[in-house]
Amino acid sequence: KTAPNLSSLQLLVEADDKRLLLTGDGRGDPLLDALEALGLLDGDGKIEVDVLKIPHHGSIRNVPEDFFDRVIASTYVVSANGRYGNPDLATLEMLLSSAKAAGRTFELVVTNRCASVDAFVRAHPPGRNGYTLKALPAGSEMHHHCRATHRHASFARLRTCPACSRLLGCSVCWLPTPRRG
Repeated sequence: KTAPNLSSLQLLVEADDKRLLLTGDGRGDPLLDALEALGLLDGDGKIEVDVLKIPHHGSIRNVPEDFFDRVIASTYVVSANGRYGNPDLATLEMLLSSAKAAGRTFELVVTNRCASVDAFVRAHPPGRNGYTLKALPAGSEMHHHCRATHRHASFARLRTCPACSRLLGCSVCWLPTPRRG
């Protein structure tokens, strides 16, 4: 029997000169092993991507100590809602420490503001600490279609166009937003 989280799909997506590393519910150590086995790490054992979805909701138990030294991104995404303490404050602090030590800045995108994110922001305010913070809209902006149909209301959000902020659709099932009229 396979442990569900260890069988989570992890993908390196490359398109239009951009690289996204999507880690699902997987752990960071097997991911690093796989990247190495596939020859995707450079001579220093590192990989650079534009966007990294932080492994397993930012659980410190699933992110090795050297993870953020080896997987370097300009944007880090944490998909968590505070349940089970995720993301762990220690994970966010490990990310910040790694970036500061290397003189890197980054964007942190969180799907939900929760206690650990708020504690991180209080202890290490954005801007002064070399990162920017973007939080997706609060739960009141959930896509009604998903709340009623797909039952992923706890994390479904409306996507908007980054250029004009026009509503595009659900961030989970990617169905278009129904036109009002």
